[in-house]
Amino acid sequence: MSLFSRWFKKNKKKATSTDEKPVTTPLKQVDYLALPTYTLVTDEEEKRRVSLIASALAADSHPNSQFVVKHIYQVNPAISTISIIAASLAAEQYPESKWKIKAIYEKVSEEKSC
Repeated sequence: MSLFSRWFKKNKKKATSTDEKPVTTPLKQVDYLALPTYTLVTDEEEKRRVSLIASALAADSHPNSQFVVKHIYQVNPAISTISIIAASLAAEQYPESKWKIKAIYEKVSEEKSC
């Protein structure tokens, strides 16, 4: 039993109380909004073209099947532009490193009405 009691025993440390409280300054509340990585395709001609290509590829693999394309997404152009700029700036400082951008946030502006 002593083996388990050593593993699961709680350390009893004496709490040191100090009369000083840490000084905290209120921080300015800043809100950020995550930019979507993909957006819906709105151009009807592009939707038709992508659906036709997807249909041809699917018909080659499964000739007796039917399917419906419900949504077509494209990479958000703002995300790709920001990613390229950020990656090239980072690569300038550290050329031997590899970078992966996981999320991009936009600062929400608070407008004051007078």
